[in-house]
Amino acid sequence: MARQSFGISKVDVGLVTNLPINQVVWADGRNISFKPGEVYKMPGKTLLKTTDNTPIREMFTFKGYDNVWRTLSCADNKIYSYTSSFTQNTNITPTTPPSSVATDTWLFGLIGGVPIISNGVNPTWKWSDYAGAVTPISSIPQICKALAVINNRLVVGDIVEGGYSFPARIRWSDIIKPEGTGWARDLKLSSGMKDCISPHTSKEGIDRIQAITNIGNRIVIFTERNIWFGNHVEFPEIYSFMPLDQNIGLVARKAFTKTPYGLFFMGQEDFYKIVEGVPQSIGFKIRNFIFQNINKSVINTSFSYYKPSLKEVFFCVPFKDSTTPNLAVVYQVETDSFSFQEVGYTCHTQYFTDTSILPFEAVGNISGQILKQDDGFHNNGQPIDGWIQTGAIALNDSKGNSLEDINKIIYEIWPTLKAQESVNEIMIQVGTANNLYEDISWSSPVAYTIGISRHANFRKMGKWVYLKFFSDTLNSPWAMESWKTKFDIGSSR
Repeated sequence: MARQSFGISKVDVGLVTNLPINQVVWADGRNISFKPGEVYKMPGKTLLKTTDNTPIREMFTFKGYDNVWRTLSCADNKIYSYTSSFTQNTNITPTTPPSSVATDTWLFGLIGGVPIISNGVNPTWKWSDYAGAVTPISSIPQICKALAVINNRLVVGDIVEGGYSFPARIRWSDIIKPEGTGWARDLKLSSGMKDCISPHTSKEGIDRIQAITNIGNRIVIFTERNIWFGNHVEFPEIYSFMPLDQNIGLVARKAFTKTPYGLFFMGQEDFYKIVEGVPQSIGFKIRNFIFQNINKSVINTSFSYYKPSLKEVFFCVPFKDSTTPNLAVVYQVETDSFSFQEVGYTCHTQYFTDTSILPFEAVGNISGQILKQDDGFHNNGQPIDGWIQTGAIALNDSKGNSLEDINKIIYEIWPTLKAQESVNEIMIQVGTANNLYEDISWSSPVAYTIGISRHANFRKMGKWVYLKFFSDTLNSPWAMESWKTKFDIGSSR
């Protein structure tokens, strides 16, 4: 009897950990991504600059009033500026250096080409003279842990002013006046203030502000367990605020990102996208696995960013015993799919050169290295272990009937891999088990040379079948569009 065939042609559905293992296409993986029609091994990073500004906590890229692109690199007690693809740098540390630590959050705003910088523990700075150091800004609330520029106003929250702490207060300046009289409450009420009083019957009574951002001209205030929206209104109020009151808040000050597809953020129990002012859950497929394994003692170090070239939202979290973010939960917007990638960096920026139209992605790490992301197929000379594993597959016969109670003998795996410049191998393993959730018996890895091999040969028997595709050597990319297997039907014993 001719061998039977079974395959999967839609591979861009993402990882799913929140359903039974026999109901998912892909059950686990690392350092892979999805895009419409394919799953592929993520590219790597190459070194741009090694600095003495360590550890790098945050980077911000902006075009100044002199029309030059710069990137600010912030460490615990130093601030540097970089130009010309990070080849030139200037130490712009203030006279009284920053005194922040790993759990503090660096924030950045830009008004009229002048950067506004805060670390949440020292007085807020401005960098108005590119030839000198940053200097303390005048008249702003002395310290702020949340900061944004919205409609050309500087908006700050969780502030210290007059020697007192106001964790639930936001204040906003007059337009294009981030200091001095821009904060004065004049007859026109050009600036303003709002205390976010908790609508819940909680013991705190206030909503501690986590972050401030905007959707268009609408202010969005994230607190620990709430979201406030500030709508622009006419004199004399400027903004009218209303809480969402759904007990959904922001888990960490940097765990949100704006995209052309909406505002994405990470809550205490799920990942969300705000659509028309309402948070919608997007994390069902993976949330239990992620949130049950996050190191909650340092969850406030989590951060998020958007990668426009791939339409991906990154949520970087401290996973298991790690004290810093070491796992990226990656949401691909077009395919509504998730993947997991290892994180070896502390921050991210989109870097523009003075002659470029499109930016490239850059990241910084605790060793003071600035690296170009998605460049090459290695991590600064180290191999990338990119792998993906299927769920439990029963296989179907030629009539579409499930064969879950019958042993199958797997003979061949036929992956469809995209053409690529390099000639390298992808390794394939077949695993089998007679019952769901029992230990999987794996075959030895079999090499498949992309562009040369037709299929990989095996002889592996069991009722439930698993496949694993991986490469863990230098410069070993792959992108898969589908796969199929050829097998014989055995007995039900």
